[in-house]
Parts: sequence; structure tokens; C-alpha cells
Amino acid sequence: MKTSIKRYLFTTLLASACTLNLSAQKDESTALCVSINENGRISFKSAQYTKPRSAFSVFAGFEHFPEVAETKGYNIGVEYKNYMRKKFYFVANFHAGVNDGTKAVAYERDGINYRFDLHNSVRDYMLGSGRGYDFLQVKRHSMYVQATVGLGTNEQYKDGIVLSPSGAYDIVKTFGGVTTRFAISASAGYDYQLTDWLAVGVNYTGWQIGYEFKSSANLKVGFCF
Repeated sequence: MKTSIKRYLFTTLLASACTLNLSAQKDESTALCVSINENGRISFKSAQYTKPRSAFSVFAGFEHFPEVAETKGYNIGVEYKNYMRKKFYFVANFHAGVNDGTKAVAYERDGINYRFDLHNSVRDYMLGSGRGYDFLQVKRHSMYVQATVGLGTNEQYKDGIVLSPSGAYDIVKTFGGVTTRFAISASAGYDYQLTDWLAVGVNYTGWQIGYEFKSSANLKVGFCF
């Protein structure tokens, strides 16, 4: 059920990012500046704040792996944005997810007591590009949706319990391999412009790599220019 809800949210984000508003506007907003002169007088004046046109960001956070014994992992990645209009931008990203876990299993069958430690090791990677849209911009605050398409690789190995060749008892066997397939990502997030060159943010991203769906919650630091 949880995975179905996450897939629904992922599809909604993807649809939102693919129906972007392309209206052109000047990329400026007005800020109120406060200054104190040498006589101690306080003065107020307005100043134009211009949003940076490009940003290179690093993100990291927790990733959910629903298909393995230990579902909690983490991910890291990088992202590049370039604004073509005030709210509409090109985006390219690279993502790497990591999950290593162990699950203890104990049971009795045919008079034999079994106890196994089942291991899993998952690595997933995606490189993609696409479009994004800031649906809210208030001075240094922005909220956005974006989507990318590209190629992804899923490297997965996990233990399973099978019968021995003789069929007399159970053994552990490792299954898995490496696949490279078409991949899609969709994100919703919030950014805050700390300075003209530095921004911080958070986002939620769904990653569909082939038949495998995963999701992550991330913190982000961006360098603007």
C-alpha cells in the first residue's frame, strides 16, 4: 500500500513537471534595505534582487528500497540548473543510491531448526536531464517541481532460501545481477537563497529505474552563478 501511494505521488509530480508554464518574465524582485549613516540616522530604500541564472548543487539523504529485507538506505547526487525564463529551467542530475542490510530468519521444517542471516546489497545509479518549474517565487524563497529522463543502472544481490540439490534441507542462495534501463525521476522541493552565490534546500524525489521504484528525502546545498 505504501509503495502504491508513493508511486501515485511520483506520477503526480511527473505530470506536474511536464505541464510547465512557459510565460516569460523579468527575473527580478524588490527587497527592502536598511542602512545607518554616520549621524546615526536610519534610512530605508528598495533594491532589486536578481535571481542567479544557474546553480550547481550537491544533495544527500535517506532512500527507501521497498524490494529488499532492509529497506532503509541512503543516496547522494549532484544537480545542475539553468534558468531559461524567470520560472522555467533546464535541469540535469546524477543520483547514486546505496543499501546494505541483513535480516535474521529462524524457523523449523521437517524436524530441522533453521537460522539464516539473509544479506542484501543494492546499488542504483541514474543520469538524466529534463525541465523544472518554480511554481512559487517570493524574494529568496522558491518551491518547484521537476522531472528528468535518462538511463539508470540497478545492481542488486540478495539472499533467498531454497532446497538443497538433494531436497533434504534448506540452504541460502544469492540471486541478482546488473541491469541498465530507461529511467525517470520526479521531484518537489524548496530552496532558500542565503547569499548571491549560496542556496540551501530540501526535496522529495521518486526514482523509477526500469521496473524498480525507489524514493528519497534529501538536503541540498547549491552554488549559484
